[in-house]
Amino acid sequence: MPPLPWVDTTVEAPLSQLVGADDIAPFLAYFGRDETLRWRISAPRDAAARAPQGLVVFVSANGSGTVPAMWRPLLVEKNLVWIGADDAGNDASTQRRVLQALLAARLAARAHDIDPRRIYLAGFSGGSRVASRMAPLYPQAFRGYVFMGGASAWGREPPRDLPLMRERGYVFVNGSDDFNLDEGRSVSRRFRGAGLDHVEFIEVPGLDHHLPDAAVLGWAIDYLDAHPPRE
Repeated sequence: MPPLPWVDTTVEAPLSQLVGADDIAPFLAYFGRDETLRWRISAPRDAAARAPQGLVVFVSANGSGTVPAMWRPLLVEKNLVWIGADDAGNDASTQRRVLQALLAARLAARAHDIDPRRIYLAGFSGGSRVASRMAPLYPQAFRGYVFMGGASAWGREPPRDLPLMRERGYVFVNGSDDFNLDEGRSVSRRFRGAGLDHVEFIEVPGLDHHLPDAAVLGWAIDYLDAHPPRE
Protein backbone atom coordinates (compact mmCIF):
# COMPACT_ATOMS: atom_id res chain seq x y z
CA MET A 1 0.00 0.00 0.00
CA PRO A 2 1.55 3.36 -1.02
CA PRO A 3 2.00 5.99 1.70
CA LEU A 4 -0.64 8.66 2.07
CA PRO A 5 0.20 11.91 0.25
CA TRP A 6 0.22 13.86 3.49
CA VAL A 7 2.10 13.69 6.79
CA ASP A 8 0.49 14.50 10.14
CA THR A 9 2.53 15.76 13.07
CA THR A 10 1.81 17.24 16.49
CA VAL A 11 3.48 20.17 18.18
CA GLU A 12 3.08 19.86 21.95
CA ALA A 13 5.07 21.71 24.58
CA PRO A 14 4.75 23.97 27.62
CA LEU A 15 4.10 27.60 26.77
CA SER A 16 7.47 28.59 28.26
CA GLN A 17 9.23 26.45 25.65
CA LEU A 18 7.17 27.83 22.77
CA VAL A 19 7.42 31.54 23.53
CA GLY A 20 10.58 33.41 24.46
CA ALA A 21 10.91 35.35 27.69
CA ASP A 22 10.67 38.67 25.83
CA ASP A 23 7.33 37.73 24.19
CA ILE A 24 5.55 35.67 26.82
CA ALA A 25 3.91 38.45 28.87
CA PRO A 26 0.70 38.78 26.74
CA PHE A 27 0.15 35.03 26.99
CA LEU A 28 0.39 34.85 30.77
CA ALA A 29 -2.95 36.60 31.26
CA TYR A 30 -4.67 33.61 29.65
CA PHE A 31 -2.27 30.66 29.95
CA GLY A 32 -0.12 29.18 32.65
CA ARG A 33 3.61 29.58 32.02
CA ASP A 34 4.06 25.80 32.05
CA GLU A 35 0.68 24.93 30.52
CA THR A 36 1.04 22.40 27.72
CA LEU A 37 -0.41 23.52 24.39
CA ARG A 38 -0.93 21.35 21.33
CA TRP A 39 -1.39 21.92 17.60
CA ARG A 40 -2.07 19.48 14.77
CA ILE A 41 -0.14 19.95 11.54
CA SER A 42 -0.80 18.28 8.20
CA ALA A 43 1.54 18.84 5.26
CA PRO A 44 2.07 17.38 1.79
CA ARG A 45 4.42 14.41 1.96
CA ASP A 46 6.49 15.93 -0.85
CA ALA A 47 6.59 19.35 0.83
CA ALA A 48 10.37 19.70 0.52
CA ALA A 49 10.21 19.20 -3.24
CA ARG A 50 7.34 21.67 -3.64
CA ALA A 51 8.50 24.37 -1.22
CA PRO A 52 7.44 26.90 -0.26
CA GLN A 53 3.97 25.92 0.93
CA GLY A 54 1.00 28.09 1.73
CA LEU A 55 -0.46 27.88 5.22
CA VAL A 56 -3.99 27.54 6.57
CA VAL A 57 -4.34 28.40 10.25
CA PHE A 58 -7.72 27.07 11.36
CA VAL A 59 -9.80 28.13 14.35
CA SER A 60 -12.08 25.22 15.17
CA ALA A 61 -15.48 25.28 16.81
CA ASN A 62 -15.20 21.84 18.39
CA GLY A 63 -11.79 22.00 20.04
CA SER A 64 -9.92 19.66 17.66
CA GLY A 65 -7.09 20.97 15.53
CA THR A 66 -7.15 17.99 13.16
CA VAL A 67 -7.88 18.72 9.51
CA PRO A 68 -11.27 17.41 8.31
CA ALA A 69 -10.75 14.30 6.20
CA MET A 70 -12.68 15.67 3.22
CA TRP A 71 -10.23 18.58 2.92
CA ARG A 72 -6.98 16.61 3.06
CA PRO A 73 -6.60 15.90 -0.70
CA LEU A 74 -7.36 19.54 -1.48
CA LEU A 75 -4.60 20.78 0.81
CA VAL A 76 -2.11 18.54 -0.96
CA GLU A 77 -3.37 19.68 -4.36
CA LYS A 78 -3.09 23.37 -3.40
CA ASN A 79 0.32 22.82 -1.72
CA LEU A 80 -0.88 23.96 1.68
CA VAL A 81 0.18 23.18 5.23
CA TRP A 82 -2.61 22.99 7.81
CA ILE A 83 -2.29 23.87 11.48
CA GLY A 84 -5.02 23.93 14.11
CA ALA A 85 -4.92 24.15 17.90
CA ASP A 86 -6.44 21.52 20.13
CA ASP A 87 -8.56 22.65 23.07
CA ALA A 88 -9.39 25.94 21.33
CA GLY A 89 -13.06 25.39 20.57
CA ASN A 90 -16.10 27.47 21.44
CA ASP A 91 -15.75 26.68 25.13
CA ALA A 92 -12.35 28.44 25.24
CA SER A 93 -12.05 32.19 25.71
CA THR A 94 -11.69 34.37 22.64
CA GLN A 95 -8.36 35.69 23.89
CA ARG A 96 -6.88 32.19 24.18
CA ARG A 97 -8.06 31.29 20.70
CA VAL A 98 -6.62 34.46 19.21
CA LEU A 99 -3.22 33.91 20.79
CA GLN A 100 -3.16 30.25 19.79
CA ALA A 101 -3.90 31.20 16.17
CA LEU A 102 -1.16 33.81 16.13
CA LEU A 103 1.30 31.38 17.66
CA ALA A 104 0.25 28.67 15.18
CA ALA A 105 1.54 30.68 12.24
CA ARG A 106 4.95 31.03 13.93
CA LEU A 107 5.16 27.35 14.79
CA ALA A 108 4.28 26.23 11.28
CA ALA A 109 6.97 28.51 9.86
CA ARG A 110 9.55 26.88 12.12
CA ALA A 111 8.71 23.42 10.77
CA HIS A 112 8.06 24.23 7.10
CA ASP A 113 9.15 26.60 4.36
CA ILE A 114 6.07 28.84 4.27
CA ASP A 115 5.29 31.34 1.53
CA PRO A 116 4.48 34.60 3.39
CA ARG A 117 2.15 35.59 0.52
CA ARG A 118 -0.09 32.57 1.20
CA ILE A 119 -0.69 32.61 4.95
CA TYR A 120 -4.45 32.31 5.46
CA LEU A 121 -6.66 32.30 8.53
CA ALA A 122 -9.88 30.29 8.44
CA GLY A 123 -12.52 29.17 10.88
CA PHE A 124 -15.95 27.66 11.22
CA SER A 125 -18.94 28.86 13.29
CA GLY A 126 -17.61 30.28 16.57
CA GLY A 127 -14.09 29.78 15.25
CA SER A 128 -14.98 31.88 12.23
CA ARG A 129 -16.22 34.64 14.50
CA VAL A 130 -12.83 34.64 16.16
CA ALA A 131 -11.07 34.73 12.79
CA SER A 132 -13.22 37.63 11.57
CA ARG A 133 -12.49 39.58 14.74
CA MET A 134 -8.78 39.01 14.18
CA ALA A 135 -8.87 40.37 10.63
CA PRO A 136 -8.94 44.07 11.60
CA LEU A 137 -6.67 43.57 14.61
CA TYR A 138 -3.80 41.57 13.05
CA PRO A 139 -3.79 42.26 9.29
CA GLN A 140 -0.01 41.98 9.29
CA ALA A 141 -0.20 38.33 10.36
CA PHE A 142 -2.34 36.88 7.54
CA ARG A 143 -2.76 37.54 3.81
CA GLY A 144 -6.30 36.21 3.46
CA TYR A 145 -9.29 34.89 5.37
CA VAL A 146 -12.05 32.31 4.95
CA PHE A 147 -15.02 32.80 7.27
CA MET A 148 -17.35 29.77 7.27
CA GLY A 149 -20.68 29.56 9.04
CA GLY A 150 -20.27 32.68 11.13
CA ALA A 151 -18.70 36.12 11.18
CA SER A 152 -18.46 39.24 13.32
CA ALA A 153 -17.69 42.82 12.34
CA TRP A 154 -15.86 45.52 14.24
CA GLY A 155 -17.63 48.14 16.37
CA ARG A 156 -18.61 51.69 15.50
CA GLU A 157 -15.07 52.92 14.99
CA PRO A 158 -13.41 51.84 11.73
CA PRO A 159 -10.32 49.62 11.99
CA ARG A 160 -7.05 51.48 12.42
CA ASP A 161 -5.28 49.43 9.76
CA LEU A 162 -7.76 49.79 6.90
CA PRO A 163 -4.99 50.54 4.35
CA LEU A 164 -3.33 47.21 5.15
CA MET A 165 -6.69 45.42 5.28
CA ARG A 166 -7.30 46.58 1.71
CA GLU A 167 -4.29 44.52 0.70
CA ARG A 168 -5.93 41.32 1.97
CA GLY A 169 -8.60 38.98 0.59
CA TYR A 170 -11.76 37.84 2.39
CA VAL A 171 -14.13 34.99 1.56
CA PHE A 172 -17.39 34.47 3.47
CA VAL A 173 -19.06 31.05 3.15
CA ASN A 174 -22.55 30.19 4.36
CA GLY A 175 -25.00 27.50 3.38
CA SER A 176 -28.42 28.46 2.04
CA ASP A 177 -29.95 26.67 5.05
CA ASP A 178 -27.47 28.00 7.62
CA PHE A 179 -29.08 29.97 10.45
CA ASN A 180 -26.10 32.35 10.19
CA LEU A 181 -26.67 33.06 6.49
CA ASP A 182 -28.06 36.57 6.88
CA GLU A 183 -25.41 37.46 9.41
CA GLY A 184 -22.60 36.31 7.11
CA ARG A 185 -24.01 38.29 4.22
CA SER A 186 -24.41 41.38 6.42
CA VAL A 187 -20.85 41.23 7.72
CA SER A 188 -19.48 40.75 4.20
CA ARG A 189 -21.33 43.93 3.17
CA ARG A 190 -19.82 45.70 6.16
CA PHE A 191 -16.36 44.73 4.95
CA ARG A 192 -17.13 45.96 1.43
CA GLY A 193 -18.63 49.15 2.80
CA ALA A 194 -15.35 49.90 4.57
CA GLY A 195 -13.63 50.06 1.20
CA LEU A 196 -12.21 46.54 1.16
CA ASP A 197 -12.14 45.58 -2.51
CA HIS A 198 -11.30 41.87 -2.30
CA VAL A 199 -14.40 40.45 -0.59
CA GLU A 200 -16.48 37.52 -1.84
CA PHE A 201 -19.59 35.93 -0.39
CA ILE A 202 -20.44 32.31 -1.27
CA GLU A 203 -23.89 30.90 -0.56
CA VAL A 204 -23.73 27.10 -0.85
CA PRO A 205 -27.07 25.65 -1.99
CA GLY A 206 -28.57 23.10 0.39
CA LEU A 207 -25.86 23.42 3.03
CA ASP A 208 -26.92 24.00 6.61
CA HIS A 209 -24.60 24.84 9.52
CA HIS A 210 -21.81 22.47 8.50
CA LEU A 211 -18.40 22.71 6.88
CA PRO A 212 -18.45 23.19 3.10
CA ASP A 213 -16.96 20.50 0.89
CA ALA A 214 -13.50 20.60 -0.67
CA ALA A 215 -14.77 22.15 -3.91
CA VAL A 216 -16.04 25.23 -2.06
CA LEU A 217 -12.92 25.55 0.05
CA GLY A 218 -10.81 25.12 -3.07
CA TRP A 219 -12.64 27.99 -4.75
CA ALA A 220 -12.01 30.15 -1.67
CA ILE A 221 -8.28 29.32 -1.69
CA ASP A 222 -8.05 30.08 -5.41
CA TYR A 223 -9.69 33.44 -4.78
CA LEU A 224 -7.24 34.30 -2.02
CA ASP A 225 -4.30 33.19 -4.15
CA ALA A 226 -5.41 35.70 -6.81
CA HIS A 227 -6.77 38.59 -4.70
CA PRO A 228 -5.26 40.99 -4.33
CA PRO A 229 -3.09 40.32 -7.39
CA ARG A 230 0.51 39.40 -6.52
CA GLU A 231 3.34 41.13 -8.30
